[in-house]
Amino acid sequence: MKGGDAQPGGTSRAQPATPAPTPTLGAVYQISGDIEPPELLTGETTLLADKEHRRVSGIAILEVVIDESGNVRDLRVIRLPTYSPPWDGFEKQCREKFGKWKYKPATRDGKPVAVYLTITVLPDYMQ
Repeated sequence: MKGGDAQPGGTSRAQPATPAPTPTLGAVYQISGDIEPPELLTGETTLLADKEHRRVSGIAILEVVIDESGNVRDLRVIRLPTYSPPWDGFEKQCREKFGKWKYKPATRDGKPVAVYLTITVLPDYMQ
């Protein structure tokens, strides 16, 4: 009988659990217990709005991928701060600034891996 077929007496045999697939080359991991997180090596942290847009409230939340070489890629703005008056240059500035950051790559079993990283930008860095 094949796995999962009914057994004599009306019982059934459970299928063996299928192991989770191992990510392949180019996979991006979530940081977890078996992943050593990346470490920032270089990068300017201050975002400067132009002089007309100095009042800012709230935080910015960005999601990026830190690749196997420690480079930032795939920057995505999840939450924008509020500027008074409104200003649409924040996302462009994030891409310019954070795109230049360099990290010591995250590792899994001693080997560099790409990971998702969430960056929270506080108002102090947006003045």
